Amino acid sequence: MRSPFYEPLSVLDQTFLAFETPSAYMHVAATIVVDGKRLRQEDGSIDLDRFKQYIVSRLPQIPAYRRRLAVMPLENRPVWIDDRQFHIDHHVKMSSLPTPGGERQLQRRCEELLERPLNRRRPLWEIWVIDGLRGGKITLLCKVHHCMVDGLSGVALMTALFQLTPEATIRPTPRWVPRPAPTGTELVRDEIRRRVRRSAAVLSGLPALLSEPAQAVRRIGERVNGLVSFLRSGLQQGMETRLNAPIGPHRRIAFLEVSLADVKAVKTALGGTVNDVVLATVNGAVRRVLERRGGIPEQGAFRVAVPVNTLDSADRAGRLGNHVWTWLVSLPVREADPVRVLHLISEQTRHLKETEQASSGEMLTETVEWTTARLVPLGARLVNRAQPNLIVTNVPGPPVPLFVLDAPVQAIYPHVPLFERQGLGVALFSYAGRLFWGLTGDWDLLADIDTVADDVRVCFQELLALAARQKQALARPVPVRPPRRAPRRRPVLPHPVSLRPATH
Repeated sequence: MRSPFYEPLSVLDQTFLAFETPSAYMHVAATIVVDGKRLRQEDGSIDLDRFKQYIVSRLPQIPAYRRRLAVMPLENRPVWIDDRQFHIDHHVKMSSLPTPGGERQLQRRCEELLERPLNRRRPLWEIWVIDGLRGGKITLLCKVHHCMVDGLSGVALMTALFQLTPEATIRPTPRWVPRPAPTGTELVRDEIRRRVRRSAAVLSGLPALLSEPAQAVRRIGERVNGLVSFLRSGLQQGMETRLNAPIGPHRRIAFLEVSLADVKAVKTALGGTVNDVVLATVNGAVRRVLERRGGIPEQGAFRVAVPVNTLDSADRAGRLGNHVWTWLVSLPVREADPVRVLHLISEQTRHLKETEQASSGEMLTETVEWTTARLVPLGARLVNRAQPNLIVTNVPGPPVPLFVLDAPVQAIYPHVPLFERQGLGVALFSYAGRLFWGLTGDWDLLADIDTVADDVRVCFQELLALAARQKQALARPVPVRPPRRAPRRRPVLPHPVSLRPATH
């Protein structure tokens, strides 16, 4: 008989469960456009059964996709267990677009599907296969709860779901046998053992700590300073805008894309990083949005939450869940000069790296791990009260093409969930030389989300034009003037010497 299996959720993963409300659902998503010609049957319809078989063949690489939530007794701590009633039909579903099947119809259908919360009694993911897009293309709307993935683990997930080479054949899949769930007594016993092991781990690390106390104190001090800096940023007065009001359950979305090479050209010519260029572009778009809604408030800082990875690629291998912390960046929305905006943002992000705010978050989550899970919802409510104005997440995706069987993936537009009192969310995903933007807005607060997408395009083109001008100025040869000839001067004759004898 197989031994029982369960896996506790981390504090960060639990937090995303606690954040969820009927209006603020916490699933991340991606709208993925695929060349549909190779996924159709002879009559032109999508072979949905074959697509389901393909997804099932990929699940051994993503065991979390067959796990559902359960609750640990006493502490109410959520854990993952194998779903004994798992069936692919619960997770892969079909939808169609109304004619004419353009981008607007696709956006509206994705909005409807994004508004549906995931069923917590089943594994927290869905893939909607959407037919009817012009040109015979097929769209996949993939939804995964944020308690399962962050941006970078979502990339690993996507690479596992899709293929790096075109292969029309579906490989045979071994039969999956779910492991039994633990009893309540086993869960409590294992939780006690877990806490004892954590205490032992701390004690075992004391000799190393005492052998190099100066280095340990310096490291702890850096993390504490980073944490204090983060908390101070969160406590400063935020800007009250019309984008930051109570949200409803309905959404609006918009798509756009730019060349990743163009983004790097701006970075090279004007300074900063790719992410700085993204934030400068967002700054310009937000400035336009606020000006259309009564002007930019004179008080408060427009704060943006920027998720940052806390694990390197080796540590991330095979790990889902959330391993991020958040930078709080104040966008200079009152500044009109795009170049100065980019420099101000670059200075902030450079400071955030130096103060190690990302690694300081580990201290906070590790500390909470020692406490009861009942404090997590309370912490989530406190964070909600001091929420930033906007979330901007920028995830580097695979630079090479992906495939669904032998059908190439043409575009990937990400979607970030909206938190309470956040009317707009911005997500970016780089893929195969393009930077894809997904804008998510509240239905009532952002009825003009397509105009916001146009604002993003205009602001980026402005930065790109300034970068091109700067590049031309640096490349323009400086004219070399011939050296000026010094004017001819009369020779200075020595003072005439008197030959007369001196008289006394």
